[in-house]
Amino acid sequence: MTDTTPCPIRTQNVTAPQALFTMNGDLVEKESQKLAALVLKESNGDIRCVRKRSWQGALARKPAAAELD
Repeated sequence: MTDTTPCPIRTQNVTAPQALFTMNGDLVEKESQKLAALVLKESNGDIRCVRKRSWQGALARKPAAAELD
C-alpha cells in the first residue's frame, strides 16, 4: 500500500550556476550597455541623475533615499 498524502514541505533548490551563467550571458551584457548609454545620455553628466535613472531603468521604480546613499 502506498501513502498518497501530500507532503506539506517542499525541498528548496538553489541553482546559482544557472543564474550566474545568465547574468554573464551576451543578452544581459548587450542590454546593460544599452541602459548605460541611455542613462548617460539623459543625465548630462549629473552623477545623482545617473544613479536615479539607472535604478529606475533596472528596477522600474524610484530609489529610496537610503538606496541612493
